[in-house]
Amino acid sequence: MAVLPYILRRLLATLVVVVLSSFLVFGALRLAPGDPAIMLLGDFATEETLARTRRELGLDRPFVVQYFLFLKRVVRGDLGTSMQYRSPVPDLVFPAFKATLYLALPSLVLSSAIGILAGGLAAAKLRTWVDHLVSFLVVLGIATPGFWLAILLVVLFALRLRWLPSSGYGLGANLVLPVIALTIEQLALTSQIMKGSMSDVLLERYIQTAHAKGLSNGRVLWGHALRNSLIPVVTVVALRFGALLGGAVTIEVVFGWPGLGRLVVAAALARDYPIVIAGALLLSVAFVGANLMADIVYGYVDPRIRHAQQNA
Repeated sequence: MAVLPYILRRLLATLVVVVLSSFLVFGALRLAPGDPAIMLLGDFATEETLARTRRELGLDRPFVVQYFLFLKRVVRGDLGTSMQYRSPVPDLVFPAFKATLYLALPSLVLSSAIGILAGGLAAAKLRTWVDHLVSFLVVLGIATPGFWLAILLVVLFALRLRWLPSSGYGLGANLVLPVIALTIEQLALTSQIMKGSMSDVLLERYIQTAHAKGLSNGRVLWGHALRNSLIPVVTVVALRFGALLGGAVTIEVVFGWPGLGRLVVAAALARDYPIVIAGALLLSVAFVGANLMADIVYGYVDPRIRHAQQNA
């Protein structure tokens, strides 16, 4: 119960961040060049038709009035109707968000587990062939563009070997290649952070004391050093989760995956305000929620942080 006030304060901060994000996105869309009414009706629409459409969409009102009317609708649960698809925004955004989660969650779990193991082994075997191999793969992973890796996977496993489909939506074979592409993208950074963190922890005095007490190397590494090395990794994983949700658009385009990033980018190009703003709101909530979960995990990984949270 002592942690409850801390969580409530973080939830309030989350609400503030979401409101500010919506304001910035709303303002950026209004300042962007182009007229949504013209993009909706075409270049040959009459001035009367354009004026009526702007009035129906509320585009003729001052910016502040438009924004507060938007917030009022959001509080009521009304995210509006897509200008491009003429469908309720939730019917488009939430299925796309679910599709992106199907990619983001497995790749995040796999890249975190493999990255922690690889980085821990590299730190434990510093300056050996294991360390050099992990370092080489990390540099290769960071330097490899995500879209190029995705295309390479399609050419190799879909076109040449014909083991897996090259595109399509589904939870079976269609999921394998995009998850592999996203996992490799995230794996390099996680391994690098884990190696650096564990290398620092292994130099701590309590690790030397554990060795002096006669504990085995495995118990010292995985029982003591691992837990205290996870704080930076948890931070990176939380940040990467938010980046995955909005930044997987290249993978979604290559594999024809109907995710949120792909939908929002297409809506932004078409000046479809309701979809872009709803997508930004959803991504803001997911991103800040991931960081809130990371704060809670900190307390379980390091008791000192938990005590600080309770006394905050």
